[in-house]
Amino acid sequence: MLAVSGWWVFIPSLNMYLREGIVCVFDEDEKDYLPDFAVTVIMKSELEEDGWIYYEQDGFAISLANYLNGGMELIEIDALECVLCVPGDMAID
Repeated sequence: MLAVSGWWVFIPSLNMYLREGIVCVFDEDEKDYLPDFAVTVIMKSELEEDGWIYYEQDGFAISLANYLNGGMELIEIDALECVLCVPGDMAID
């Protein structure tokens, strides 16, 4: 199971959304899903229910570079405009 954060980063030039996420695995002893490791999640929509298209255990820039499979240099990815999106009920004080 993959759980994603409530906030995201939108990259307008790529029309992609990046979120932090946690991969959870089922624990037979606890009979519940427990967190296992953190990931960067790449999505084509800001809506969590639309699902993810890629995830891996790395930071935003490296994960995006790997997803693009050489389509952009890391220095180009680092220079991309991005917008931090925080839903209204999660406002940061």
